[in-house]
Amino acid sequence: MTMRTKLEVALSLAVGLTASMAVAQQMEEVHSVTPAKAAVCVLVDGPISVDGVLDDAPWASAIPFSGFTSSTQGGLVPNTTRVMIVRDAEALYFGIRCGETHMDKLVATKTSRDSSVWSDDCVELFLDIEHQHRSFTQLVINSVPTVYDARDRSGTWDAEWQVASATDDGGWTLEIRMSWASLEIAPPEPGGIWGMNVCRERQTEQRKELHNWADVQGNFHNVWLFGHLFFANVQFEMNDTVAEKMYAAIEVPTKVYLREGYALIGPGGIAEKHGYRELLRDVFNQARGLDEMYGELREAYRAHGDLLFRDQFDDLQERYRDLQRAARGEGPLDPAEWSRQMAMVGTLADEMENLSWRVKVALLLKDA
Repeated sequence: MTMRTKLEVALSLAVGLTASMAVAQQMEEVHSVTPAKAAVCVLVDGPISVDGVLDDAPWASAIPFSGFTSSTQGGLVPNTTRVMIVRDAEALYFGIRCGETHMDKLVATKTSRDSSVWSDDCVELFLDIEHQHRSFTQLVINSVPTVYDARDRSGTWDAEWQVASATDDGGWTLEIRMSWASLEIAPPEPGGIWGMNVCRERQTEQRKELHNWADVQGNFHNVWLFGHLFFANVQFEMNDTVAEKMYAAIEVPTKVYLREGYALIGPGGIAEKHGYRELLRDVFNQARGLDEMYGELREAYRAHGDLLFRDQFDDLQERYRDLQRAARGEGPLDPAEWSRQMAMVGTLADEMENLSWRVKVALLLKDA
């Protein structure tokens, strides 16, 4: 063997070792953000008209989920995203509602297939069909709706999708049909699991916001951090037997999003179960003297009709009462409303504390 051949072999081995180490490191990082997340896709029977309205009867069987966080800063985001997923013998369906407080600033400029749709306000879907945490199918859709699709990061791959959108004063909606033929697979059997994530790029603020359901640490392509999609039958009941099967496939503690809350599963089945309203109530009751601050401000404005910052107090009071009703109400709480109100608690506490100090100073000056 010549010296040049030896160097070529050594280089080849080094490259192969580096690649193997990269894959090994990647696999070690699978679900380094724990607990992982899982959504449930039920089997439905009945026509779904892809028109962006989400009012067909099969959607009533869906198990919606929300709980999107900032992919770069962490924490729940107030402009919520609500997702429903169902399937039938022919296709997989997504119904997605994007809450938006600044619809007048919505960015929707891309109209050509496979253009840079991610530069608009958009939703990005990621499917790890083999559940190997290595490859994914990607679908990016704006409110037009314009589609960009890719497989294994290749934008040259195209499939046939049915997509419709709708907009209103409070946000925008997507309805998506992915046929099993387009995905080049057979319909999954009940009990099957895919890797899956839903992300959103929000452009209406001064700086772009990256929202994710499963926390992918600022990079939507981090497939090893995706959440999971569990394929249930027509009826779904979370019990220890189902939880153990799900855990065996996912292998880490996981929050499974249910209709009225979530279950935390582990190797022994269901470890914990929480309702959305219960979770919100606990956070509300523990929120840095929120009740006390509101009470003091209310009394101050009742006693002093000409007190400064009245408009700010009126806005805080309306939001506080909205949060209080959600936290102390009865019955199930919608996941998007839970997510929105949970994001609101910390912000409201900070704003109320700031106003409290300003009011105290104003009262001192008034009495001087």
